[in-house]
Amino acid sequence: MRRLVLHIGLEKTGSTSFQAYCSENRARLAAAGALYPANPFCFLNLNHAPLAASYFSAEEAAALMIAGRRADRAQAIAALKAESAGAGLTLISAEHLSSRFDPARIAALAADLADYEVSVAIVVRHPLARARAAYATTVASGRTLTLAAFLDELLAPGNPYLSSRRTLEAWSRVFGRERMIVVAYVEGQDIVSSLAGRLLPDPPQAAGFRLNASPPAAEIERRRRANEAPLPGVARRFARLRGGSPGPALTFTPEQAERIAAHAADDLDWLRREYGVQFS
Repeated sequence: MRRLVLHIGLEKTGSTSFQAYCSENRARLAAAGALYPANPFCFLNLNHAPLAASYFSAEEAAALMIAGRRADRAQAIAALKAESAGAGLTLISAEHLSSRFDPARIAALAADLADYEVSVAIVVRHPLARARAAYATTVASGRTLTLAAFLDELLAPGNPYLSSRRTLEAWSRVFGRERMIVVAYVEGQDIVSSLAGRLLPDPPQAAGFRLNASPPAAEIERRRRANEAPLPGVARRFARLRGGSPGPALTFTPEQAERIAAHAADDLDWLRREYGVQFS
């Protein structure tokens, strides 16, 4: 059977950098027998968000902020199968698969990919680091939450964002525990090289693809205040144009760090027991 790897995120684990690497090296990957699909029913810019979006209505995809929907599920899968007909390995990358898909959609995707030998790759990251990166992103998107208010939202009962276990169990129940590829995000190391080495045959060198580093704390706060301006769209535009400046990274207070640690303790213990992932 043809092989297919679904790289599903998680969010804030270097997905965009890895997708940029795959897009830039598409021809070299193809020469090594690995396809990074480019048909417009499945691919937009760097990733395969349109494929994920095809499992939702146009209205649902827009509400969930999944960009690029150009086809329904049947059309997108047909385009994927046609494009991958001669490929030994097909790689799909979209963090929307982990952040937006419920169990029913995971099962529907598995049924549509029954002609392939599917593996599911997921990158897990320490909750403290993910929470820091997520706050920078939520401010960049236009929200005005303070860090304390954001943590209240992130750590609210039932919020699954920091639960790697919930995502892993949902996907492994459908595709099988033996088909899960779990990669640990090590702070300070190049996740692109780590992922490429695990997922791709003879991967090209990944130097230069460390993108989307979080801005310093002062820059995040400046953007947050710009979002509060009477004309937030204009303010955010000029905040972006001014750019960032060197400075200390965002940090949590000891009390905030303890809250995150308590919230994530069971999840981290499960990752260690089930997948041998242990963060420093």
